[in-house]
Amino acid sequence: MAKLNFNKRKYGKFATGFNKLVGFFAKKAEFSFTADKPEAPCIITCNHTSLQAPFSYELFYGEKINFWSNAKLFTYKNAIHHFRTVLAKVTKLGFLMPLAYVLMPIINFYYKSYDTIPVWHDLKVKETYNATVKSLEEGNQVIIFAETKDTPYNEYMLAFQRGFAYSAYYYYKATGKTLKFYPSYCDVKTRRVLIGEPTEYNPNEKIKIEAERITVYLEEQTTLLAKKLLGVKNEPESGADEEKSSEK
Repeated sequence: MAKLNFNKRKYGKFATGFNKLVGFFAKKAEFSFTADKPEAPCIITCNHTSLQAPFSYELFYGEKINFWSNAKLFTYKNAIHHFRTVLAKVTKLGFLMPLAYVLMPIINFYYKSYDTIPVWHDLKVKETYNATVKSLEEGNQVIIFAETKDTPYNEYMLAFQRGFAYSAYYYYKATGKTLKFYPSYCDVKTRRVLIGEPTEYNPNEKIKIEAERITVYLEEQTTLLAKKLLGVKNEPESGADEEKSSEK
């Protein structure tokens, strides 16, 4: 069993027990940094990599963190519809639908116990931003897996969605403070996560322009981090300096 460096955020007993059970079998993930380690409040983006990146952060990062999670996974009806219309098609797991009907109540209960930030993609999106601001004010680093479902950016990652960057606008509106965004990349094979240098929200610029700038920066820096982890040296690594090993 790898030595855990568990999420310092407190949440429900069911999710805590399940995550620690996963940790019992998980192989250690190593975190390193190209600059200083992020400090809360902040947002960290990462490639999703299915379960590897989320559990790497949860079990081995060792900070107080929260996650953006698909709001549809919190209720049975929405989760079943999501699995049938999206996940089953994208992952070709449609044959598991009968099992999904049985397991979905447990999955719903897990997400409610985990108490992450539900992400809405409709008129309820304001609830997502409000919950994000609240979590940031509580001293969390918010982890967002910002990739689109099926739009490639390059061979290392999918393109990022833009909406998450608007969190900075709502945070500034609520607190008068600017927010930093950190890029990170998780390599599944080596179980290494590299976190890069941040960019900071500029409240003097229009949010639409800032959201685009922030997202482009994170996409570019995530690519550089991926190349650094994978040992690709055919291009300059302007955004990824020497790593600083994580202190555990």
